[in-house]
Amino acid sequence: MEAGGAAAEGAGVPDAAALQAVLQRELGLQAFRTGQLEAVQATLAGRDSLLILPTGGGKSLSYQLPPVVKGNCFTVVVSPLLALAADQVSKCLDAGIEAAAWNSTTSEAQRRSTFSEICSGEPDLRLLYTTPEALLKPGLRDALKARASTVPAAAWVPE
Repeated sequence: MEAGGAAAEGAGVPDAAALQAVLQRELGLQAFRTGQLEAVQATLAGRDSLLILPTGGGKSLSYQLPPVVKGNCFTVVVSPLLALAADQVSKCLDAGIEAAAWNSTTSEAQRRSTFSEICSGEPDLRLLYTTPEALLKPGLRDALKARASTVPAAAWVPE
């Protein structure tokens, strides 16, 4: 689902109009909220960004949209809030965005499946929601390192 349009600041970064079209077409949202467009463009350009918004202010869109726009993008979301991660994975899947969770509530079968997906040559997984504790486990860390060497990645810590 690559977006067309003129480049913004970075080469290959869709402009505001192109991103607006993807937002409407793929996620059914009409407009960006304050700071979201800039955060999405920074991520797509490979730059760091800091987005400070209140609860319900739209931070999630800022890390969910880049993998929709840029098909080969992989985002790791680190949050200690298990219920939030489960809700976000569900919403992503409902929107057609391949997402998974890896935390203390993830079954061993799901972990194996997610591990295989992370390490596969042509992975479909776009968003992985995990916890700080899970990142301490060598298996997940090793899989993420392998993935990062072949696919552009972004990491977000929403809380």
